[in-house]
Amino acid sequence: MKMTIDKFISRLTIFDDSDILTNQYKNPIKAKNLAVYLTYMKNNPPVYLFVGEAPGYGGCALTGIPFTDEFRLISSGKTECFPLLSSDYGIVSEVPHKKEESATIIWDVFSRTSFFPLLWNIVPFHPHESNNSESNRTPEISEIEAHCWFVKDLLELFPSINQENGIYAVGRKPQRGLENMRLLKTNDDSKYIRHPANGGEKKCREKIIEIAKLAKKSEPRNKTPKGSVNVPVSVTTFA
Repeated sequence: MKMTIDKFISRLTIFDDSDILTNQYKNPIKAKNLAVYLTYMKNNPPVYLFVGEAPGYGGCALTGIPFTDEFRLISSGKTECFPLLSSDYGIVSEVPHKKEESATIIWDVFSRTSFFPLLWNIVPFHPHESNNSESNRTPEISEIEAHCWFVKDLLELFPSINQENGIYAVGRKPQRGLENMRLLKTNDDSKYIRHPANGGEKKCREKIIEIAKLAKKSEPRNKTPKGSVNVPVSVTTFA
């Protein structure tokens, strides 16, 4: 059966929480946010896929969108961040809506370059310390192996992704995971992006700008983004 956005998100929602791993997509607002984001990307087929490590408690764990915090979803500063312009996005936390470091850096580069790859995490759920969802934890190899197959589903959903040259890992953990899936060549750092956290901002920015320049050379001129405002989303998917 052909992969669809509803089917993809339904597969995400079936995974139960544990005391060290929270499935944010069990929250209907976060599941819908992901659907709205993926719908925009389907309307503007991406050639590039950036795969991060896992959701952080101040970013994707709150919004459902990789590398995205709530501040970016409501901020006027998202004007040039076309994938985030839809009025259908929802917010789950009380004000103030804080910035998350990695999300701020990533979207700042995207908005400056008008380059918007598809975003995902090798572990799509939020790893955290035991019974403390407001913390982050590096995912175990077993967790990567258990959930990395969602990348394959995503590639089926987005056949526009250049699987030979368009997949990049944001961090070493996703790099090794993608290598094990044979989606990246072993130790090929040309497809590695330094994670922006913990002193990696400069190298992260430089690498994304480099990729954006390559992308601009190959994309059609005068390409205009197609909006995804008021996208109809299946309610039954997120019940």
